[in-house]
Amino acid sequence: MFRGTSFKMITKIYRSLFPILFLVFLLFGIPFSNKIREGFRIRRLRLRAPFLKKLDRSFWIHAASGEYEYARPLVQELKKRHPEIPIVVTFFSPTYMKTIDSDPLVDYALPLPFDFPGSVQSLIRKIRPHALFIARTDLWPEVLTQCRRFSIPRVLFSYHHSRSKSWWANFFRKQLLSELSHIDCVSEDSLSWVKSCVSTPATAFGDTRYDRVQERKSHPKPLKVTFSKGKRTITLGSTWGEDDKIMAKALKISQESWDLAVWAPHEPTEAHLNELKALLHKKGLSFEMYSELSSPPQ
Repeated sequence: MFRGTSFKMITKIYRSLFPILFLVFLLFGIPFSNKIREGFRIRRLRLRAPFLKKLDRSFWIHAASGEYEYARPLVQELKKRHPEIPIVVTFFSPTYMKTIDSDPLVDYALPLPFDFPGSVQSLIRKIRPHALFIARTDLWPEVLTQCRRFSIPRVLFSYHHSRSKSWWANFFRKQLLSELSHIDCVSEDSLSWVKSCVSTPATAFGDTRYDRVQERKSHPKPLKVTFSKGKRTITLGSTWGEDDKIMAKALKISQESWDLAVWAPHEPTEAHLNELKALLHKKGLSFEMYSELSSPPQ
C-alpha cells in the first residue's frame, strides 16, 4: 500500500513539474541542438497517420538508443515464436533510428512520445500492445502509469543496478521499479538489490548483449579494413562532436607513430560527417569514407 501510494504521489508531482521542464527544454534545446530538433521532427512525422496505422495487437519494445543491442535477441525470439504479431520498437534519441529501421524483424520503429498522458495514451491505442519490454533502465513514469491503466504487462530486461549517491534518485528508482510486472536482471547482485527494495517479481537471466555478440560471431560481415600485425592502428570509437578537434590535433601530432586510423563517431549524421571531413582536410590528414571503400586501404 505504501509503495503504491508513494508512486501516485510521485506521479502527481511529476505531472506538475514535467510541463515546466519540457518548456525549458524547448526554449533552450531546440535553438542550439540539431539532435533535439531532429527528435521533434521525427515525432511529428512518425507518430501520426499515415505512417502509423492502428494495429490489432503488437509487442512493444522500448530502447533509449544504443540499448537496442540489448533488445535485438528479444526481437528475434518474439518474431520466431509469434511471427504473426507486429513488433513495435520505440526509441528516445534518433541516434539509433537508422539501425532500428534497417532491421527486417522490426515492423515499426517509432520515437517514444514525450511523457504526457495524452500522447502516451494515443500511442497505446494505436499499437495495442500485448506487453511492453523495456531495455536496461529507460523508465518513464507516464508510460508505466498508462500501461498499468490499460492492463499491459511491463517487463524490464537486462537491468543492471548501479547505486546513485543521491537519496532522492534511489527512492525515485525504487518507485519506478515497483510499477513493473517483472524485472529481468543481468546478475545475481542486481537481483539481490531488486529483491531487497521492491516486491516486483524478478529473475537473473543474464546480459542479452552476449546473445548479440554470439549472433554476430556466427554471421560475421566482411570488413573493408585490413588489420595486420605489422600495421600500427589507432581506433577512435563512439566519439562526440566536442572530441573531434582534440582527436584531430592528436592524430596530426602523432602522425609518424601510426599507419592507419579508424574513426567511428557516435552520431554519424551527414552534418557531423561533413564537419569531420572539413576538420581533417584543415589538418592535412588524408582519409577515405568507409561507405565508399571497395577494397581495404593500403
